[in-house]
Amino acid sequence: MAEQPDPCRLLPEAWRTPVRAELGFGQNVLAWFEPDLDSRLRFARELVVVTDRRVLTGSFSAEGGRS
Repeated sequence: MAEQPDPCRLLPEAWRTPVRAELGFGQNVLAWFEPDLDSRLRFARELVVVTDRRVLTGSFSAEGGRS
């Protein structure tokens, strides 16, 4: 059986583990960007991830999950 490629391979290394924790089985990252404003328009490190099933947004913690 062929090894599946990492679905988070497009992301910067620092974001891979927390985003991987949010992905469903077989879900793949198609695109991402890192805006410098949060939902209140304050400077913050945020991430938007587009997958083949949904769009994830927010501040992802190093422990996994979004805040």
